[in-house]
Amino acid sequence: MKETTNEKLLLLRETGIMDEQVFDYIKKIDQCLCREVEDMDNEMLLIHLVMAMNRIAKGEEIEALPAEILDGLRSRIEFAEAKTYFSYLKLALPAELPSYEEGYIMLHLVNILKNAAREH
Repeated sequence: MKETTNEKLLLLRETGIMDEQVFDYIKKIDQCLCREVEDMDNEMLLIHLVMAMNRIAKGEEIEALPAEILDGLRSRIEFAEAKTYFSYLKLALPAELPSYEEGYIMLHLVNILKNAAREH
C-alpha cells in the first residue's frame, strides 16, 4: 500500500468513518490485490470500499452505476478477471454489499487491471 493511501485510511479510521473490522478488511484486500497485480494503484477502490461500508452502516444508498457504463465494462477484456477479484472481495466483506455498489467496485477493478496491463 502506498504511504499516502495508508495515511488516508488511518485518518478515516481515526475519524470514525471506518472501524477496526473494516480497516482489517481493507488491509487484507490490499495485500491480496498487490500480491496478484504488481505496481497497482488501488487507492480509489480501497477508499470506495471504506465509504461503501460506512454507507451500509448508516443505511444510506447511492445510485447504481448507469447501465451503459456497466455494459461497457462487460465488453472489456479485463472484466472476467475483475469478476474473480470481485467474488473474493464479496466473500471477505464484513457486511453484505448492496447491488447498487457492485458496478462501482467492478469499475475500479477493471481500471486497476487495465492500468496494470498497460504498465507491463
